Amino acid sequence: MTDRKITIGDGGRINIGVVLSGGFAKGAYEAGFIRAVLQHTAFSVKAVSAASVGTLNGYSLCVGKTALAREVWKRFDARSSRDFLERLLRRREIYRIIDSFCSEKDVLSAPLYTVCWTPPGAKVKYVRLNDCNFEEKRDFLKAAVTIPPFMKPIEINGRKYLDGAVIDNTPLAPLSDRHAGVEPKRLDLIISVQFDGYIPSDKTSKICCPILFLNLQDLVGVMDSFHLDSDNIERMIEYGYQTTDSILTLIESKYDDYAAFRLLIDRLNLQIKEQKLSGDRLMRKINRLSEYL
Repeated sequence: MTDRKITIGDGGRINIGVVLSGGFAKGAYEAGFIRAVLQHTAFSVKAVSAASVGTLNGYSLCVGKTALAREVWKRFDARSSRDFLERLLRRREIYRIIDSFCSEKDVLSAPLYTVCWTPPGAKVKYVRLNDCNFEEKRDFLKAAVTIPPFMKPIEINGRKYLDGAVIDNTPLAPLSDRHAGVEPKRLDLIISVQFDGYIPSDKTSKICCPILFLNLQDLVGVMDSFHLDSDNIERMIEYGYQTTDSILTLIESKYDDYAAFRLLIDRLNLQIKEQKLSGDRLMRKINRLSEYL
């Protein structure tokens, strides 16, 4: 990673890239994160890269539908893990949700990437949704949450796509210095929202700015990934908001002092490393699967 000072563009705002990992029901934490980011006007979102359900949150961020996204999460009221899986895998309710908030009038305010898997190989495709027409955009949103092997692939332009989170649940690549379509030198900071203690060191070397790995999770356990009753959703949204609000406030207080800023980011990342035995075991296994493929 290049050691460089923050550029502070756009009238003094901090230019950030956002990475939103998949986490099933834990995507509700990300809804709170997005609300906090938009309220902190010192930050300007320049690019978003997302996996699985994180793609839906990234889409709502880039088209300015965060209030609707919050309501969508609260509307998905599953009373048990079994009920959630039944509605997601069998009734495909997630597709109807996508149809309800994806509109032809939507305009993406920043580059938005999602990660999809095209079987049978182990490689993923990073799709820049800004380059897609409406039908393609909507279908890639569906493909991003099409979980193998429980759901059939989504066919787009003659190719079949599935949720790529199983191979890359922390998709930093689209924000890397070598990836086309993003201007990395414009980024002052990347915030990677995830639900475990995984920091992919082999990928961070290709990033030209500091990365903050943010574990938005107040309860530990796999079942939290599949629990979508309205009370639990409200708790996760609020926790994501409060945690992000506190951290962004800290960053704002330090960003004009580069040494203090870097020290803060390093300290926050050290905390997530020290907590590597906590967090969601399922998400950790998904994140590490790519090392063996």
